[in-house]
Amino acid sequence: MHPLIKKLKELGLKAINHPQKYNPLQEFACRVSTKEIVHSIILADLMRPDGKHYLGRHFIDSLLKKADLDSNSISDVKVATEYRLLGDRWDKRRMDILITNNIAKDSEKEYALIIENKLNDASYLQRQLEDYRDAIKINCPEDKVKILCFHRLKKAEDSVLENSANVKIIYAQEIADLILDAIKNSQTSESCFIKAYSRYLKNLAIENGDIDNADILASDNVSVDDFNELVLLIQDCTSNITNFSEEEVLFLNSMNIAYQDIHKAFVRRIIVETLSSKIKGANKSEPEAGYPFYASVWDETEYRNTEQWLSVGFSESHVHFYLVSHNQEENRRNLLATKAGFGNPKFYKRQGYYWYSPIDPTLQNIEFQGKPDFNEVRCRIECLLSKINKQ
Repeated sequence: MHPLIKKLKELGLKAINHPQKYNPLQEFACRVSTKEIVHSIILADLMRPDGKHYLGRHFIDSLLKKADLDSNSISDVKVATEYRLLGDRWDKRRMDILITNNIAKDSEKEYALIIENKLNDASYLQRQLEDYRDAIKINCPEDKVKILCFHRLKKAEDSVLENSANVKIIYAQEIADLILDAIKNSQTSESCFIKAYSRYLKNLAIENGDIDNADILASDNVSVDDFNELVLLIQDCTSNITNFSEEEVLFLNSMNIAYQDIHKAFVRRIIVETLSSKIKGANKSEPEAGYPFYASVWDETEYRNTEQWLSVGFSESHVHFYLVSHNQEENRRNLLATKAGFGNPKFYKRQGYYWYSPIDPTLQNIEFQGKPDFNEVRCRIECLLSKINKQ
């Protein structure tokens, strides 16, 4: 095996077998996958021990274990979908799935598992999970309320969500594995149909492996030299495929897919470093609306005063830096931009936002080959944020 491939595999990069693109069942499922309630109904039914799937408690018990709940704690499972919160305080919100003990005579057995379904990548509403917890703990002890979130793909902010909201996230791939384990341990005669849904979940989640690979490539664990050598290897593999083993070709194909995602991986890294307080002067970050290769970075308090933020973008050989504002009062917007050192009159408007270049042209870009030096990127972000936040 090529020494570089061996080294990258040791860093955790993986060869991923991607399924064929065309599949009639997959095509059908895509038509309904935009409605997350369909997933909720299917999964809630699999959770019911008395369902026609004949899985018994095998699936629900595995799910309770994932949520760090003893399956004996919820002895008589009650599963509700689209559970409506009562009271004006919660603005008539609905929980996707709520699992409780059907028999609540023994206070020691009063547990509640709230499941938020984000298998279609929907965004969280403000205080959504906190409101769920507050509503349920009125009738259930707070220490016995658990929240489980279903995500299709891993996102940069997932670890922050788990830490700040005290929730547990499981991904589509993990749900699919739980279903397959339940089938294996049950006496169901409906296994082929249930497996079809499990396979669909796996296909939904396969991009996670590509994201993991891209994030490793974007990390400091892979040096610039190794990164550039890998790119040359990928090109060599494409033109001289006979010179590589089948395993090496599969690995390099996976690396090629990850490489195509590398700019988004750089954006994810900016978001993670901001949300984990590794970047000074900012506490919020997300992908720039409409621009997947850009990350918005800002301090929430300062943003409320100025309505402006820093946008950091990646192209083939440059990191780009802009001040962005959606303040509609032109004189104030221009004044604030100028005070921050972005008073370039050649601002341009995109999607209702106003983008300004730094007055000092040396602060506009950082040039790189292959991948940028993130220490330099981080320092530039902190430098520009300090100017924005001084206003």
